[in-house]
Amino acid sequence: LLMRFSAADLSIFESVSAFRRNMKVAQIDVLLFREARLF
Repeated sequence: LLMRFSAADLSIFESVSAFRRNMKVAQIDVLLFREARLF
């Protein structure tokens, strides 16, 4: 049970970190899109 719980925590942590990476990439894409519209 303890191992299963820690494995679930790890997968949740990986999901959150991946989500945050995707959000950062999305923010960069938005900035690039905004810059591209200026030209």
